[in-house]
Amino acid sequence: MQLKFPFLVFFSLHLLFLPAHSMDLDIGTGMSGVTGGNGRVVPGIYGALVMDSITVTAFSTGVSSYYYYHSAYYLGLLFNWKPEGKFLWGEIITGFGVGTQYSHRGFRDGDSTSQADDYSLGPAFRTTWQALGPMFIGLDALLGLPITNGVIGPAFAFNFQDFVILSIGAKL
Repeated sequence: MQLKFPFLVFFSLHLLFLPAHSMDLDIGTGMSGVTGGNGRVVPGIYGALVMDSITVTAFSTGVSSYYYYHSAYYLGLLFNWKPEGKFLWGEIITGFGVGTQYSHRGFRDGDSTSQADDYSLGPAFRTTWQALGPMFIGLDALLGLPITNGVIGPAFAFNFQDFVILSIGAKL
């Protein structure tokens, strides 16, 4: 899957007009088990735009081999909450909100290939610990309900497609 350039331009321009009393950019790398229940953890790139009351987070990860590939993209909009005080010499910032995930995968078996796309939408949260100055350790999670043919999956089936990211990085 290629990210659509017009979408990125549209999204980036909207971020410029958000109120910016205090704005930080978190950049880092992380690990996610997005490839499913096979226990494989894959690396990815993490970014977050942290403002006074809201945070916009994004994460991209993927894996590729001769037989298969899997790419996943996450975007979240969260409302911040900062507990008072410090935890082990560092500040904690937590956010709760909504997130979405897009996943594209393919498999090759001899001469035949198959591809599939997954979409999910649901509640998301983020916790970061500013342990050493600008350095952070973060945990993001999405409990996504699958979207099939434009309809959000059965709410009572508890068929979540969770997307959890453990990241480290720096606040710029």
